[in-house]
Amino acid sequence: MRARKYSFEVGYIEKSGETTVKTITMTYDTLSRMLTWGDGTNTETTAYRGAEWHRKSVSDGTTTTSFLYDGDNCVADYDRTGTSPDYTYTLTKWYVTPFLDQNLSVTVVGTPSNTYYYT
Repeated sequence: MRARKYSFEVGYIEKSGETTVKTITMTYDTLSRMLTWGDGTNTETTAYRGAEWHRKSVSDGTTTTSFLYDGDNCVADYDRTGTSPDYTYTLTKWYVTPFLDQNLSVTVVGTPSNTYYYT
């Protein structure tokens, strides 16, 4: 079996009344798990580790946000800017997460820096 790549067009009407058509491209591995999704501007990359999947990165065309995991828990987000090999990495969020999808707090790094607590 080979990895597969699909492309299709999606049309939608913007607020201005103009119709916009975008080409959506998705790639899959041999087990039919999505590896990448892209619409020409934005991309999302997924990594599989055994039976688990982890969102690896998302990009808006200028900044790529990557995710750092501790087991199943996402513990930090960081942005990558610049060009290879001179990338700059900036921590943007970090999470206190004792269990999968059970965040206790999220700290947004930057100006202003905020910490959000979940109850």
